[in-house]
Amino acid sequence: MKNSKAMALGLCVVLLVAMTGGIAAGADNVFSDIIAAGGEVAGATYNINIPADGYTFDIYSTLTDDVFGSTTGIPDYDLYVVTVSTGCIGVGFCMMDCCIPGDTVAFGVPPVIFGATSPMPACVGAPLPPGIYNIYAAYVAATMFPAGYDMKIKGYWPAPASAAGDSNVE
Repeated sequence: MKNSKAMALGLCVVLLVAMTGGIAAGADNVFSDIIAAGGEVAGATYNINIPADGYTFDIYSTLTDDVFGSTTGIPDYDLYVVTVSTGCIGVGFCMMDCCIPGDTVAFGVPPVIFGATSPMPACVGAPLPPGIYNIYAAYVAATMFPAGYDMKIKGYWPAPASAAGDSNVE
């Protein structure tokens, strides 16, 4: 139990530093070229506001092409504009490919990207300071298109002093 808490805390620290621009070591620049090119438009843009008392966002989305090796010449990705409000003490992200094992999904804030090949989900969480974060999500390898994925974003908050144990932080 103690070891799993230490591992979770370490993962939180890594994501916090990565998402606030502190590190780029081992990062994959999946979306950097798309962003630098300027003319590319996200497949979908989702505006998410995580209030101080917690929040859960869950959506299924479909993409029509790979961000690498685009067959149409227009790489497809989704953009999540996440606003973290004061009081939220942490945010968790989890992206899961839908239907065909072996497809690889990725999300993140360039240059730091997290990915996984199904049936494994790409999940990470961290304490994030209040602010606005642009999270990009795409397929980096898929068997066929269109391809669908599920994205879950969850905000965490501390228990009020009068209600010990009511936090959704586990």
